[in-house]
Amino acid sequence: MLKAKRIKPGDTIGLFSPSSPISPTCPVRYERGRAFLQSKGFRVKEGSLTGSFDGYRSGSIQARAEEPALPYGFPQPAAWTNEVINWAAQDRPKEVFPNQWVTLGEGMAEGRLMGGNLNTLDGIWGTEYMPEIRKGDILFIEDSLKDAATVERSFAHLQLAGVFDSIGGLILGKHEQFDDCGTGRTPGEILLEVMGEPKIPVLAQFDCCHTHPMLTMPLGCRVRLDASEQKVELLEDPLQ
Repeated sequence: MLKAKRIKPGDTIGLFSPSSPISPTCPVRYERGRAFLQSKGFRVKEGSLTGSFDGYRSGSIQARAEEPALPYGFPQPAAWTNEVINWAAQDRPKEVFPNQWVTLGEGMAEGRLMGGNLNTLDGIWGTEYMPEIRKGDILFIEDSLKDAATVERSFAHLQLAGVFDSIGGLILGKHEQFDDCGTGRTPGEILLEVMGEPKIPVLAQFDCCHTHPMLTMPLGCRVRLDASEQKVELLEDPLQ
């Protein structure tokens, strides 16, 4: 596994736009973020698509692929937010709620951390870009702006692919702006219906997703998941 070097003041941080065109659509917030990095002593290198706008994306598939890119215990935060407000004109803090992770399957497991955004994984499944999910891995998945029917289908895909039978544990992130289609059911409840009674540790409502706070999950590193105690611990340094 490749590990990034630790950064220190004087190093260069690259800014790139692999998805939404944030720099032109939210220029005030973009400039604020860039200024913050520079105030901490870092040099900033902007990608070739900075300021570029192509509708829902920053540029063509080829342009985004060619743009410069960088390689990329967790305490339970006391509060979280799911509120969506105007990014360009945000003039107040977001509303926050008491935070509570949820145990869906008891137990503890250690393994390699793999996973990511479930909608993205669906899109690359079966291709050379899909990371291998090995027996005993700790899988973490999250999604954003989906409805109950879509989430159920994505979970069923994992079940049919045998993923739930091979992994050693599962971490389910909070779902930003989830549409329950009037059912009152949560993504965690849908997950349990699909996978049945968990035989592995399963921790839901974890803060590794599109909501805030947003904990960084280092893919490929070993972690310890203690769903009973609602703890996730990093067992190796993700940096050189």
